[in-house]
Amino acid sequence: MTLSTAACAVLLWLASLATALHAAAVDAKLWKTYCDDAKKAVQERRDQEADQFIGMAVGAAESFGEADPRLVETLFMAAGLQQARKRFADAETHLRRALAVREARLGTNHLSVAECVFHLGNNLSDQKKFTEAEPFLKRAEHIAKWKTSAYHPTVGTCQAALARNYSLAGRYDQADKLYTAALKILGTQTSTTKFKGGPDMIEERLFVPDYRRVMQIRMEQAQTLHLGKKHKDAEDAFKKLVKLIEDREGKDSVLLVNPLLAFGLHCADVKKYPAAETLLLRRQGIITEHAGPKHPAHLATKAALERVYREQGKDAEADLLARQLSEAGVKPDAAK
Repeated sequence: MTLSTAACAVLLWLASLATALHAAAVDAKLWKTYCDDAKKAVQERRDQEADQFIGMAVGAAESFGEADPRLVETLFMAAGLQQARKRFADAETHLRRALAVREARLGTNHLSVAECVFHLGNNLSDQKKFTEAEPFLKRAEHIAKWKTSAYHPTVGTCQAALARNYSLAGRYDQADKLYTAALKILGTQTSTTKFKGGPDMIEERLFVPDYRRVMQIRMEQAQTLHLGKKHKDAEDAFKKLVKLIEDREGKDSVLLVNPLLAFGLHCADVKKYPAAETLLLRRQGIITEHAGPKHPAHLATKAALERVYREQGKDAEADLLARQLSEAGVKPDAAK
């Protein structure tokens, strides 16, 4: 009788375990479906459905518990989808929840916590909450330095983000210094040696710069110097940026399109009109080569050139461009 009772108990336990495992598998499948549907709805700009699926995905992930890595993964996904739709306040809610979950599990000084802090700081910068963003970005940099080294690429990434926050806040000198510090790290190929406990446990790591990221930082620094009215430094920064792209991608690279416009407008602001005209015409040629003569990107070039011609007294050329812009529904002074 005792064996029979024990056997029944085991069978009941196995049955309940099977039921629980089946339910977990169903929940996992639903969670993945909600995540996929949310991404698709955002991509197709079905906003109402996107909100529903994002909420359902987060709800499903919450049911897994805070110890399950899928929760933070889902919160990051939800924040990213909201950021993509410029719904920064909604993204902030998800990022704060992700930070709370990781802090509860990992403590306040873990690199995974720094990741949450970093993204939250950038989110606040995007909302123009510059004062609120600053301590988060500084904290991310501090954790990265403590857990890695002062010259680790993660530190450079944090410095670039803090520099961007300062630049957007109008603190141009502080931004410039941090951009320079970030470029010293992110723009240099380095080899680091990590000792892991014994003579045969040495790990060599080679960091190869991400030149696309370096280009972006140089662009931000050049624009920061321009806004800070350090015109000579800004010109030098733009020249370094253009040369970097030319050396890496070629003189007709499509990556030059935005830098040439920014550099051209800088030259126009300091009344170096021939240089501005040359840069803008070069931009026009690159766009034509890669996308044809009717691409919408030409409108920004024409608006900038109209201004350059007008300020030089070349009214005939300026009037022609003004008519073309008017026909396209663009105000001629759009580049100012």
